[in-house]
Amino acid sequence: LKASPNNPCLIAMASVAGRLGYGFRTPYAATKWAIVGLVKSLAIELGPSGVRANAILPGIVEGERMNRVIAARAQTVGVDFETMRNEYLGKISMRRMVTIDDIAAMALFLCTPAARNVTGQAISVDGNVVFKEATATFPGVQPMQIVAEHLNVTAADTPNAQIEIRGAGGEN
Repeated sequence: LKASPNNPCLIAMASVAGRLGYGFRTPYAATKWAIVGLVKSLAIELGPSGVRANAILPGIVEGERMNRVIAARAQTVGVDFETMRNEYLGKISMRRMVTIDDIAAMALFLCTPAARNVTGQAISVDGNVVFKEATATFPGVQPMQIVAEHLNVTAADTPNAQIEIRGAGGEN
């Protein structure tokens, strides 16, 4: 890339979890934060050679994989697919998932001369996802019950645990 005279750029794919974190998926979120750090460091190192480096952080991507995730989560908490899908969409300001075309359009833009001064950025393509852990409410199901089932633990496994759940802004 350093030898290229034609607007060289490096684009890494991460996830919105690389900006917001992702509760109970810590290893996943950590790898996405690592990609963001890598890209920011590469932008500093390669910038003097004219090479740009950016990361794209997709949000909730529409498709079969996400449908399986929603279906599994709906089954876990005992609600129908549409109720759970709406719960996911409620965490997105635009109230829609992104498509692979949305992500491709951002990658294409980053490769054009119009983005010649865009480097070292972690660009979210997510419709403005705002995660807030344990905000879902379902009749007869407590939020920590969902977490405990996901982690396969019981109160007997952690008798001295104290758990506090806060939203992104610190509110309870």
